[in-house]
Amino acid sequence: MKKAMKRAISTGIVCVMTMALFSGCATKATPENLLRDMEKNAEETKSAMVNVKMNMGMTADSEEISMGIDMDMESTTEPEASYAIGSVSVGMAGMNFDVELETYSVVEGEEYVTYTLMEDQWTREVSDAEELADEVGSITENMAEYADRFELSESLVTVNDQDCYELTGELDGDLIGDMMQTDMMDEFSGYDIDESVFSNMVFPCTIAIYQDSILPARVYVDMTDTFASLMEDAGISISECYMDITFMEYDTVDEITVPEEALSEAVDVDNTDGGSGLSDDGSSL
Repeated sequence: MKKAMKRAISTGIVCVMTMALFSGCATKATPENLLRDMEKNAEETKSAMVNVKMNMGMTADSEEISMGIDMDMESTTEPEASYAIGSVSVGMAGMNFDVELETYSVVEGEEYVTYTLMEDQWTREVSDAEELADEVGSITENMAEYADRFELSESLVTVNDQDCYELTGELDGDLIGDMMQTDMMDEFSGYDIDESVFSNMVFPCTIAIYQDSILPARVYVDMTDTFASLMEDAGISISECYMDITFMEYDTVDEITVPEEALSEAVDVDNTDGGSGLSDDGSSL
């Protein structure tokens, strides 16, 4: 009996030591390795389903103005293509305007082409390949460089019904500018604020990373305070300004194909004038 008990105790000690050894060898979650592995894993994905929300509220000359974007997006890397559907809303002078949008961005020959459905009209716009590549580049690219600016939350959070690590910190404006849609950036151009101004700014940011896959789950950027101080001299009060990107699924998107209706009915957009929305014959779309 004593011999059997000693053997059991010895076995138990060996098991405990083995577990301690393996736990000691396991990679500890830190902002550095989480962001590094997240960026690496994101580069290896073939497709993604993402929801993008951007909202801004301001007061100018005692008039309240609000703008919002809510888009569900799908993208693939082989072939390189994207699809998005959602809405853009604007509120001012006590009135609200909502516009439904649907877009396909695909490669045709050596050109990147975007088909957009808005107010029952399809348009077709050819973009510079290098320019488009920058716009559709990975949202998480280069985030690992900012690891020393982030802290890992003690508790997990839930995104899309899955457990996630949460990092809180800040990102530079140039990286935020790469994420932001051009339409939102244009709203600031009338106040002498361009991309060079953004590069000198920092924004509070929260990043959630799926615990199982170490892939991006959510990126939330709060731009309220930064823009509020910037716009104060212009007499503009910012009450809300944020960007919220949620990564819903990976590697589940089928091939993205432009519908025949868009191919046959789209009106070409002349973007040489900076996006005036004019057709080749100069008429308004």
